[in-house]
Amino acid sequence: MKLEVPHYIRVPASVGNVGPGFDALGLALQFHLTVFVEPASEWQVTVEGESVEDLAADETNRVVQMARLAAERWKVQLPPLRVEIFNEIPVQRGLGGSGASALAGFALASLFRRAQTQTQDYLNLAAEVEGHLDNVAASLLGGLVACYYASDGRLYALSGRVPRPVHVLSLWPPWKMETAKMRRVLPETYPRDVVVRQLQRVTAILAYWQEHDDVPPKDFFYDEVHQPYRLEKMPEVRRVIDLASSMGLPALLSGAGPAVAVLTTDAAAATALLERLARERTYRSWSWRFVRVDRRGLVVRPYRPLMKKRLLEAIQTSRPVTDTKVPAA
Repeated sequence: MKLEVPHYIRVPASVGNVGPGFDALGLALQFHLTVFVEPASEWQVTVEGESVEDLAADETNRVVQMARLAAERWKVQLPPLRVEIFNEIPVQRGLGGSGASALAGFALASLFRRAQTQTQDYLNLAAEVEGHLDNVAASLLGGLVACYYASDGRLYALSGRVPRPVHVLSLWPPWKMETAKMRRVLPETYPRDVVVRQLQRVTAILAYWQEHDDVPPKDFFYDEVHQPYRLEKMPEVRRVIDLASSMGLPALLSGAGPAVAVLTTDAAAATALLERLARERTYRSWSWRFVRVDRRGLVVRPYRPLMKKRLLEAIQTSRPVTDTKVPAA
């Protein structure tokens, strides 16, 4: 098949391991990896935006590599393409950048399938590439997503309710952290009482948001499975979570870190936290975004030049910042 018209692919950032939902709960955030795809006589790849120094501007880019993997699995042929990548997701910070680029690549390959690509197709490939689904499933479906690996090998991603007033303040340092490295610090087994408490908190979060439009109490998001072990390696990240918690704000490690996600409906509370952190020299180099939950997930659409212009303008005005003033929610 040929690409008859240009398309754009947009994939949201995500918080994995939401609170006690280790490898189970993901939350999509309203900043994105955006890819414009056009027919070309030879492969051309350009990259702009966040962490551009870490993203290859050639055919070794992860988006292209994942597109080729998906094309191989789905038995489709990829022609040469012009691929323009505009990235808003910091690399190796625990905000779903790896999963987003994989999804973007799968979506690119799907443009050349005769059959419509189903959710299960994306999940199967994501499990093969990422090894866990919480980030990818949230970026794929949008909102809050619960993941389940059935004993028969089938993968499930189920959407949960998140009230519209809920915002996420995501904060991250200038340094990176590899997920694989952070997995190695986790124990192989856990006591029964720890597992029971984790299950209680996960079900409490899901049930709370069925009936309430605010953020659950901070204790609902407490984790005993991965955060204590990972935060031992990241004391300045632990300080952010502890400070937010002392101010009554639910705060959690995003994915394997080092990013922190703070959930709130109150922009003033987010500003107060940022102002407190700004008093300490360590955090003056940190970046942050205060965003809504992304409810659309993966978007793949054809575009015309005017639409592309508007999308790029929106990307240019959506930059991570380091000052302490949060706009009203």
